[in-house]
Amino acid sequence: IRISVVTRIDDVKSAVQAVHSAFGLDSDSDEAVVYGGTGR
Repeated sequence: IRISVVTRIDDVKSAVQAVHSAFGLDSDSDEAVVYGGTGR
């Protein structure tokens, strides 16, 4: 499963937390990879 989100750099932390919560990925046993690209 791949989930893509476009957000401002200042909102990355809260956006990741919101997506993790929305999809039930915020438990201690799951692993997530966060990639921050430049958009270029």
